[in-house]
Order: sequence, then C-alpha cells, then structure tokens
Amino acid sequence: MLLLAGCGRSTSPSDVAEKDGKPFSKQWERGPLSIRLHLDKTVLDLSDHLILRLEAECPEGIEAQLPELGEGTEQFLIVNFHALEKHLTERGTIVSGFEYVLEPLIAEKYIIPALTVKFIGHIAGGSKDGEHELSTESQSIQVELPPPEIWDNLKVDDVTDAEPLPLEKIQAPKSAWLGLTAIALIAIAAILIWKKLHKKSREDMIRIPPHEAALEALQRLVDDNLIEAGNTKLFYIRISNILREYLEAQFNFKAPERTTQEFLEDLRNDNSKLSQDHKSLLQEFLTHCDLVKFARHQPDNAEIQATFDACRDFILETTPKPNSSQ
Repeated sequence: MLLLAGCGRSTSPSDVAEKDGKPFSKQWERGPLSIRLHLDKTVLDLSDHLILRLEAECPEGIEAQLPELGEGTEQFLIVNFHALEKHLTERGTIVSGFEYVLEPLIAEKYIIPALTVKFIGHIAGGSKDGEHELSTESQSIQVELPPPEIWDNLKVDDVTDAEPLPLEKIQAPKSAWLGLTAIALIAIAAILIWKKLHKKSREDMIRIPPHEAALEALQRLVDDNLIEAGNTKLFYIRISNILREYLEAQFNFKAPERTTQEFLEDLRNDNSKLSQDHKSLLQEFLTHCDLVKFARHQPDNAEIQATFDACRDFILETTPKPNSSQ
C-alpha cells in the first residue's frame, strides 16, 4: 500500500563468518533498564577477527547513550563498525546498540574494560528524572599465535627442494633481535597514536547522513507490512520514532526522550531551525500519532497514507542542500 523509493546499504560486520572459539554473552539489569554484551569468541589467534556487540534496552521516552566510537577497543584495530537499527520490542521497550569487527595486533591477553551506557529520562516508578548508568564487567580475551600445524601445510617449491629451517637452527646476532623488537614496539606505538588522532575522522567516515538513515527506516517500515498485518498502533509508534530520531540527528532537537507536549513547547521557542509551515506539519503529525498510540483512534487507509507522506515529505524538504549550512 505504501511506496517509498529509498537507497539501501549492505555493510554489516555480521557478514564475517564465526570461527571456532568460546563465545561470551551476559546481560546486566536495573529495573526496566538492561544492557547486553556479546563476544563471538574469547580465544582466538592472530588470523581471527573478534565480533563485539553491545545492546541497550529501555522504555520509550528514555534516551540510551552508548559509549563513543572506539571506547574500550583501543588495543584492537577496528575492521568494521555499524550501529544497530533501533527497534521496538513486544514489551514496549526500545533496543539500540552497535557491533564491531576487531582485529588483534599481537598475541597476548587482552582486557576489554567495562563499557558504560547512560540512560537519560524519567523511569516509571522511580523517584526522580535524571541520569542512570549500567556497566558491563571487564572481559579477558586470549589471542594466540597460529597453531604449529599451519606450517606443515605450507608447500615448498618441488624444483628447488627447499625446506624450512628448524627454528632452533636459526641463529642471529643479539643486536639484530633487539633491533627487531624495537621496530615492532615503535610500529605498535605508531598504530595506537594514529588511531587516537584519527578517531574523529573514522566517526565522520562511517556516519550515515540523518536523512538517509530516516528514509531507509521508512523503507523498512513499509517492507514489514504492519498495516496489512493489523498492527496499526506499532506502525504509528515506529513512524513517530523515525521522525523524532531524524529531528534529533538533523537539528539537535531532543525529540526522542520528550513527550509530544514538551517537544512542541521547545519547538514554539525555536526561532531558526524550521519554517512555520514545517512546525505546523510537525504539530499535526505528532498529535495524530499520539491519538493512535494513546487514545485508541483507528485511522482509515487515507489517514495512514497521509501520515506516511507527511513524514517522508518533511524529511525530504528539510534535507540540507549541497554546500548549505544549517
């Protein structure tokens, strides 16, 4: 019923195949808040990748602030990273998170430190609004050299009859070994310094523009066929969240964690970011969504299509033009 021409992405660390290893998964909870840490293995060799996934779950209206890009993974090379799509659970909570593909630098024991997620907003039944934190526990990762059998599988040139020398027969001056060790330490230090200096540029490189992320989320909403399945309320919850998250990412409005009334009050006091027509459209859109979400209003197909079109058009009309500044 609903149509949207969007542009898709297909980069995901989950495409990396898991190898043999001992996985780790654990959940930490405090009231309605929870976080989950998953490592696809805790023992690997230098030829392996490590997949780290962190998820946060909280009620609607609460903002989950995840650790910054690279925090807690400084001792690894980041091969890939992506933010997990926010989704609504059957319990009425919102799940967000991210996933890394990491590569070890040397064979040793690594410690992934505790990762902290901050939750901002009012918790039902709680004593006050404010900031709440949940942290994982630190977790050790053992990185080993490839097994000796790997050398047995190496093919030697049959024509030359060359064979690898046994390690115990390899002789080298002590100064040569010291020099190689120094070079290795300098190289590792250079990599770590480079990662620190380029942390911001990596963030810019992988950040999806807000309008692209919103349009892709709309396309996924269409693909899920919620209206045809009779899940009208869930459709309205998701489309409302899509536009709220777009407003925060594009204009820095704190829309996701505010009620509609609080957000519209902020909008009335804003004098620069949006035109009056767009403010009026937002007020009508969010008010209509609340009627379906909380007042049990049953929209007809024309209302549903108009709601979808309003969300899409708002995103397209407020997308910054090339070389324009907000």
